[in-house]
Amino acid sequence: MYLSLDERLEFLKHKKPPTATSEDIYRTVSFTGYRPGKLPFGNDYESEGAKKLKSALMSVFDQLFRKNYNCFLTGGAAGSDLLAADAVAEVLKSYGKRASRSISFICLPCHDHVRRWSEKDRNYLERLLNEGTYAFYVSDRPYYQGCMQVRNRYMVDNSSMVVAVFDGQPGGTKNTLDYAEKTNKKIVTVDPFAYLRTELFITKKDVSNHLSFLNCVKEEYRSVRYSDR
Repeated sequence: MYLSLDERLEFLKHKKPPTATSEDIYRTVSFTGYRPGKLPFGNDYESEGAKKLKSALMSVFDQLFRKNYNCFLTGGAAGSDLLAADAVAEVLKSYGKRASRSISFICLPCHDHVRRWSEKDRNYLERLLNEGTYAFYVSDRPYYQGCMQVRNRYMVDNSSMVVAVFDGQPGGTKNTLDYAEKTNKKIVTVDPFAYLRTELFITKKDVSNHLSFLNCVKEEYRSVRYSDR
């Protein structure tokens, strides 16, 4: 049954976050990434840059599905979170019955999370929820200071792998990856400007090398930053 976004979000207020077992965590992937302001295409999800980033994410999620990861958590923010949830949905759909025991959740941080969203972002989230992506609220109340960090830590704590749209910029995504490093999670990053994938085994040296690598390729792909605006 098709429901409006507001109807679905009201329904979700009465649901609790799932409780994960150690086996669930082992087979779960969480995602973190930039909001529109840090993406080369903003929230123009039909742009060539958005399509390339979604394709890069689909490639990562497809390989993780093949490695028997079967639960995917995304954060429900505008920007790369929505693209990631869409990428997961398309990957699982492509496997048909083989993905019947897999699930994708959007982890919303607070009850009024989408209150100031644009119509474009609301429509994107509404489509994802109506096409079979599940969702729940991590916190059972309206926005409060720190609720985004609580959501991010919930996803990291309940997964063994973190996929990130990240190119070294400071902010919430980097803070989430720092926490993932401290809790010994495996990380895969996708550069939102170059669409390059780097897999990290968590040590400070690996992260440092990764950021140096990204700085080296920035100039080569600088045209991507402007051509997709």
